Amino acid sequence: MPRSYPTVRAALLVICLCLPSVVTAQQIQAQAPVLQPPADTPAVEPMTFEVGTRTGDPFASLPEGTVRISSFGERPVYSADGRKIAFLGKSYGDVFEYDVATGRTRNLTANFPHVGFLRAHYLPDGNMILLGPAENNGDRVRTRLTGIKLWFFDKSAAKAPVQLGPTVFEGIAVSRRSNLVAWTPAMGHAFVMASDATPGSSRPVMLGTVVVDAKGPRLENVREAFRREEADCTPEAQDFRDNDHELVHACYHPIYQIDALQFATITGIWGARLDRPQLIRYRAPLEGEYSEPEGISPDGSWELVECGQFDRSGLDICRLTLTPDSRDYRRVTRVLDYGRVKVSNPVVSPDGHFIAYQSGKAFEEAGVGHSIFLTPLKASNR
Repeated sequence: MPRSYPTVRAALLVICLCLPSVVTAQQIQAQAPVLQPPADTPAVEPMTFEVGTRTGDPFASLPEGTVRISSFGERPVYSADGRKIAFLGKSYGDVFEYDVATGRTRNLTANFPHVGFLRAHYLPDGNMILLGPAENNGDRVRTRLTGIKLWFFDKSAAKAPVQLGPTVFEGIAVSRRSNLVAWTPAMGHAFVMASDATPGSSRPVMLGTVVVDAKGPRLENVREAFRREEADCTPEAQDFRDNDHELVHACYHPIYQIDALQFATITGIWGARLDRPQLIRYRAPLEGEYSEPEGISPDGSWELVECGQFDRSGLDICRLTLTPDSRDYRRVTRVLDYGRVKVSNPVVSPDGHFIAYQSGKAFEEAGVGHSIFLTPLKASNR
């Protein structure tokens, strides 16, 4: 397949760091079922994305009412009460917190040694889960895909994070109702071409509950939630919905190998039922369209999506109603009209009235951002 294929996302194949885990094999329940996608072809046309040539500041054209709340940062997340927004100062950097009422920003992780973090998530009680490496080996991409640990961070920000154990692939999902979290374990490789996959091999998505008591923070009831065939795709947990009975996730399918390290992938938007073995296709991987789920609405009826031709051409933010093979897919931003720039990693406020997201440039490392924006959602988009 030619390298100009329009629906690719660059990813890296890396060697496992084989770091030890606090969660033992005895704590993990039996293998979960392998979920199969629908056999039919989706009757959905891809959305058209043109990389434009308009001049001027693309971020000045964001929807009416948009404000830049930080001139640096990436990967914003809302607290459960909507009063705070946490974000990373930079990849492998500190975690910051923005107070929505006062507009003040503080550094949460400046008072203890660490080697940097890549993501932060609030638990419903205000404590946090941080994602970052235990050591710096000098290889940013290898570490991001195979060396990222889960850490518990007390909401007082007065104590150093406590490692919870698992080494995770990319991001995690955190429930808004409880301390339930989901993740894909890191393995000795990020992706496998279908032709190279071991027959019958699959990748699991795990569930666990963060428990905090006199014994300290830890993960309990760790078990497999479901699996996806490795020859098909590699799943990444994103959002819980339907009272934690479903997990919305991306699933990266490698198209071809770019070089010794990199693969090109496409993805789609999927829902895995956690109360029965069922896989729901909300948006299939479509030629000419890149769609990655990022932030779910408070009632779970729609999802914010990174959208574009492919992520290395730039990205906008779209909104997808979560119905099987949904046709209700619409643009929220139009920065691609200005060329190869992107707005990405959008999340929805707990009241559903605002979205927070970052700005960036095409061809940058995944997750890298330069500013945090806050945009009010029109009533028609809620």
